[in-house]
Amino acid sequence: MENVFLITNKERTKFLCRNSIGRYFAVPKKQKDIITYPNEGSAKMIIGHHRGDYNLDSNDKSEMIVVQYELILKEVVEK
Repeated sequence: MENVFLITNKERTKFLCRNSIGRYFAVPKKQKDIITYPNEGSAKMIIGHHRGDYNLDSNDKSEMIVVQYELILKEVVEK
């Protein structure tokens, strides 16, 4: 198990995500789109200094918070 940090909103419905088109702050289209950060400081730096890079409106920017999640990796056996 590993701790990761995500940028989300208070309701945990929107996440800062990345796909082939770019970054977005919304309900993830795919789970793998969610951007994870290794520590709280790096996630907070994204919120504090780089909000303008994501083409977000001011409502999205004000909703962003950093939340710690526990990542559980499971081995999947192919059949």
